[in-house]
Amino acid sequence: MDLSNEFPGYFDENEVTGLVTDIIFSNPINGYTVAKISDENGVTVTVTGIMPYLSCGESLIASGSYEDNSRFGKQFNIEKCDRYLPDTTEDIFLFLSTGSVKGIGPVIAGLILERFGENALAVMAEDPARLSEIKGISRDSAKLLSRSYREFLSVRELCLFLSRYDADISLAMPLFKEYGEDAESILNEDPYILTSPLIGGKFSEADSIASALGFSPDSDNRVKAAVLYELSYNTNFGHCFIPYEKLVGLSMGFLGFEDESGLIERNIDELSEEGKLVRLSYSDYDVCYLPDLIEAERYCAAKVREMSRKAPSRTDTSKHVENFASLYGIELNSDQKKAAEVAINSRISVITGGPGTGKTLIIRLILSIGRILGKTVLAAAPTGRAAKRITELCSAEASTIHRLLGAQFSENSLSTVFSKNEEEPLDCDILIVDEASMIDIRLFEALLKALPEKASLVIIGDSDQLPSVGPGDVLRGLIDSGAVETVKLTKIYRQSESSNIVSFAHMINGDEVPPLSLNEKGFYRIQSYNPELIAQTVTDLYMRRLPVNMKIPPEDIQVLLTTRIGTLGTVSLNARLQEALNPQNGVKNERKFGNVTFREGDKVMQIKNDYLLETEDEITGEKSYGVFNGDIGFINGIDNSNGTVSVNFDGKVAVYKSEALFELEHAWAITVHKAQGSEYKAVIFAPSMQVKKLLTKKILYTAVTRAEDVFVLVAQDELISAMIENRNTGKRYTFLRSRIVNGD
Repeated sequence: MDLSNEFPGYFDENEVTGLVTDIIFSNPINGYTVAKISDENGVTVTVTGIMPYLSCGESLIASGSYEDNSRFGKQFNIEKCDRYLPDTTEDIFLFLSTGSVKGIGPVIAGLILERFGENALAVMAEDPARLSEIKGISRDSAKLLSRSYREFLSVRELCLFLSRYDADISLAMPLFKEYGEDAESILNEDPYILTSPLIGGKFSEADSIASALGFSPDSDNRVKAAVLYELSYNTNFGHCFIPYEKLVGLSMGFLGFEDESGLIERNIDELSEEGKLVRLSYSDYDVCYLPDLIEAERYCAAKVREMSRKAPSRTDTSKHVENFASLYGIELNSDQKKAAEVAINSRISVITGGPGTGKTLIIRLILSIGRILGKTVLAAAPTGRAAKRITELCSAEASTIHRLLGAQFSENSLSTVFSKNEEEPLDCDILIVDEASMIDIRLFEALLKALPEKASLVIIGDSDQLPSVGPGDVLRGLIDSGAVETVKLTKIYRQSESSNIVSFAHMINGDEVPPLSLNEKGFYRIQSYNPELIAQTVTDLYMRRLPVNMKIPPEDIQVLLTTRIGTLGTVSLNARLQEALNPQNGVKNERKFGNVTFREGDKVMQIKNDYLLETEDEITGEKSYGVFNGDIGFINGIDNSNGTVSVNFDGKVAVYKSEALFELEHAWAITVHKAQGSEYKAVIFAPSMQVKKLLTKKILYTAVTRAEDVFVLVAQDELISAMIENRNTGKRYTFLRSRIVNGD
């Protein structure tokens, strides 16, 4: 019975004690938990607070205070909490039967309790062989169950340790995977292991723990971690390496002290000797790489050089091109004919061009010729939406690059691995890869390793769009090297007469400000200066004007922004759009996760690759695995009994448990970077002055080229002119072009 609301004085106002009977919500990032506890009299109360890895069956003695929550009623907010594992058979059964320990459910829990009673947990931790005394549990199973329990204890203690210093408790599992049961003691010796790419912690978190433990600000551990963190962090800006002097300066600023004794230089030398970074002189530059990035860059350059020097047996494509043109009633220009000839007769080729120049038509043409020649042709793209577009427009099955390569998450290395590689290559004669501007150096390396020895690679993309989010500038490097056969399509076909979108995009790319005031043929401008008014206009466009006036369904509309922060950032605008487009009507189920409320009917996006997440085809019931960064879907169900959220991604349904919800965010509004590789019937673009470095020509050009039928610009004309004038692409440190040209 729950007496806490009827008799609020029944509990001590500043302390509660009881058994955890139900976990209502648990945030895997910070440990914020909502739970039910019950005292010895059976009286229950809802408690909230930072309680990482809390399990049913634990006992709490917590201090804090009550508050009346307008939505959830009376709750006790915990400020300090002592936690105890269960020690009675009843509580141990509750603990084991509710899934706290992997591999143990109600049946096995009952058997263990029947045999060992109150000693069950001690036996599992200290004498696992005795579990095999239970009928149906082999010695191997006993070891696995004991290992699961010890893992639970270790991760639980790691969570409590991290929580004490306000660090991200989701780091506990990678820490355990890397260091096992010694993780906490190693963390005490060197808190900066948190910043390792294998663990993924923030430097500030490691610094906070180190400071509390008494580490010196100029300790070698801290300096080395800062250097490696700078190298890793700068891959987010597309850099494969950092010049040595620049790395020293960046590290000095990051560490917060002047290095007059050469401490940073000495530690860089030691890291080089340890193989944790590579320092070398190349092309008159003294540079530092992370080991995997120089390996990727060298491999890609060598492979491209090798492929560019070899050619398959030459085939005359002219007859096939003529037949294709006749079949579809079209006339191909000289560049398009050359593109087909180059693609079929080169081991590696690039076909580039802006919007409306016929890149998709070339894919259809290559597929057609390849089939006639009896070749196996595969097609892929970096995103699911881009792959789906190839499938729909080219009548050929296409997949994401990650799915094609058999990407999966390796628990041993805590990184992405690919089942297709040099030992197990793809089965194809020609591989076509679209939207190649999005491919970073690591993914390009994986592609080249999976390519059969005699197969051809056709790379298609718009080199004027934004480069990849990851390190490198692969498409530009291939083109600029001059070593790869390249055909640039320049003649505009698509929408050339009926729409201004393509022509205006080409004007922008040519540093020319289009006549924004025309407001016709699919390209519209609403001039506004005030961020709040712009946000209101965007909402009205999405909710009323485009669906009602132009008959464009909301699901075919996409808002593109330049940043996540501020009034015109994705976080704020998505909250506004949710209330406008998908408000609570008293019927829709909801799931609160941190500061975000997910609601049935919400438009959401996957923000990281999850290779283990199972999906089910809503029509055939066929199961597969993997949901990838940038995939967009709609929430079609929320089960409040178990906290799961079901999302439909274009007919494939994935079910997210509570701990996986951090992989989702709302997607009515997304950044231009996230929209790469996708096209939408209608795009609303509202650039923000909040982050001025993102106001560039490439951002504007990429935003415009995402629209198929309608593009609505909500901004002041002066801002658009400034973006076109800002040709800063952000110099990327990569030697791919040079290595292709000159060798290593």
